[in-house]
Amino acid sequence: MTDRPRAPWQRLEDVIDRTPLDTEEKHRLKHYSVFLVLGAPTMLAFAVANALARQFMVAGAVTVAMFGLLIGWALLIQGRSPTWVYRANAVFYGGIVVYLAGVGGPDGSRLLWSYTFPPIAFFLLSRREGLVWVALVFGGTAALLFDVVPGVAPYAYSADFRSRYLVTFVIVALTAYWFEHFRQVYRLRMEAEQAELQRALDQVTALRGLLPICAACKKIRDEADAWVDLEAYIHDRSEARFSHGICPECAGRLYGDDYLGDGGGSASSSETLTSDGTTA
Repeated sequence: MTDRPRAPWQRLEDVIDRTPLDTEEKHRLKHYSVFLVLGAPTMLAFAVANALARQFMVAGAVTVAMFGLLIGWALLIQGRSPTWVYRANAVFYGGIVVYLAGVGGPDGSRLLWSYTFPPIAFFLLSRREGLVWVALVFGGTAALLFDVVPGVAPYAYSADFRSRYLVTFVIVALTAYWFEHFRQVYRLRMEAEQAELQRALDQVTALRGLLPICAACKKIRDEADAWVDLEAYIHDRSEARFSHGICPECAGRLYGDDYLGDGGGSASSSETLTSDGTTA
C-alpha cells in the first residue's frame, strides 16, 4: 500500500521546518507564507487590472511590492536575518499603502489596502516595533487624506470618508495590537510551562520492568546478578532518598506494650530516623 501524497501546504511546512530558524521564527514564517499565498495572486491581479486601465504607476508599484514579498520569503527560507527581511518588507509594503492612499480611487478603494498593514506589522515585527511602523503608515495616509504634504496633489477624499477611514484604521490597529499581545503572552506562558515540565522530567529516573526480589530478605538482583539491598538499589537508580522509622506493628512486636501505650500507639511511632541519627 503506497503512502498518500502530501498536500502542497504540508510540503511547504516541511520546507519551513528545515530552515535554520528557531521555533518562533518558523511560526512567523508559516504565517508570512499564508499571507504570500493569498496576497501575491491578489496583488498580481490588482496590478494587471490597473495596467489594463493604463494606471501604469499603480501597476508598477504593486508589482514591485509583490516581488519584494517573494524575495523576502526566499531569503527567509535560506535562514537570513528575519527581522531585517521583515523590516525591508514593511518599507516596501508600507510605502505602497501610503502611495495608494495618495492615488486614491472610486470610493477610496485603493486606500482599503492599508487595513492589511497593522496585523502584518504587529505579527512579524512584534508589538513595540510594529506600533512604530503602523504609526508611520497612519501618519502618512492621514497627511495625504488632509492634503498637508507640500508639492503633492493627492486624491480628493470627502470629509465623511476621511473621518470614517481614520476611525476604522485605529480600530483595526488596536485590535491587531491586542491580538498580538495575547498571542505573545500565551506563547510565553506555554514556554514557561514546557520548561518547568522539562525540568521535572529531567529530575525523574523511572524504574521499569520486573525486579527479581528475594522473598525472604527482600534484596534485589541487579544487572550483574548481584543481590543488593532494596534501599541501595532504589538509591542508585532514582532521586529517592530514605529516612528510617518504625511502624506500630513492628514496634509492638519488638518492644511490647510499653511502646504502644494505652492509646494503641505513641507519637514517637510517627517519627523517622535519618541517616545522621536525627529524627524527622
